[in-house]
Amino acid sequence: MIVSVIAVGVNLFFNWLFTFRLGWGHRGLALSTGCVAVTNFLLLYALMRRHVSHMHTDLLATMLAKLLLAGVALAAVCWAGEHWPPLAVAGAGHRTEGARTIGDDRSCDGGVLCGRRPVAASTEVTQVVALVRQRLRRPRSRS
Repeated sequence: MIVSVIAVGVNLFFNWLFTFRLGWGHRGLALSTGCVAVTNFLLLYALMRRHVSHMHTDLLATMLAKLLLAGVALAAVCWAGEHWPPLAVAGAGHRTEGARTIGDDRSCDGGVLCGRRPVAASTEVTQVVALVRQRLRRPRSRS
């Protein structure tokens, strides 16, 4: 409960800071949500570590590094889709709706291609997929 109260306080502070003080609008709310999730995770992890002797921190760090790599690749592709000169309208100073659509599609496709491999290779994702497949293959008992 204490961690939840702290998370609410952090959320209020970051919402105020990013949305109103810095004027980032909906982008500030998204960043605030991410910051609160990270804060909540770190607090809960630190508290859990006190009670559990072995938490497989090395596996967790490996998974987080893979997710970070995928996120950086996706961010780079999205930035390129937004700022790459061939997508800009020559001499107009802004992009047309068609160019914006091409940029968005390219960002999504590139992000999936760049980010899919490191995330799909994580042990946790593989385990979840195996559990779902096992559950789908199991015949249902009739009562």
